[in-house]
Amino acid sequence: MKSVAAADPSLTPAQVESRAIAKSQLRPETCDAMIDGTFADGWDVNEVYRNTTAPVLILQGDPTTFGFQPDTDVQRMAEHYATSTAVKFYGLGHGLDYGIPGAPFDTPKGFLDSQH
Repeated sequence: MKSVAAADPSLTPAQVESRAIAKSQLRPETCDAMIDGTFADGWDVNEVYRNTTAPVLILQGDPTTFGFQPDTDVQRMAEHYATSTAVKFYGLGHGLDYGIPGAPFDTPKGFLDSQH
């Protein structure tokens, strides 16, 4: 957990713990591929998008606060998925659950409710 905290001193203790747990659950070969830059080798992400037929909810953090998906990626996903809804949370980074109580959790619930 010390390395997670050192990488981003702005994280709260709960955020450090959450990231440390997430990293501990990755397979070693996944970590190796992320480190050496080969993680996406062999993937045609546009083909993955086109072959996804279920409705998709795209949750996006704010790119100015290190949100995971840049606007260009979200736009590309929305163009390729058969049915998608994109929601952007301004002020939130990759950890959408940090900072806005309820909103990031209410959105998936509303999306799932709308599908039934």
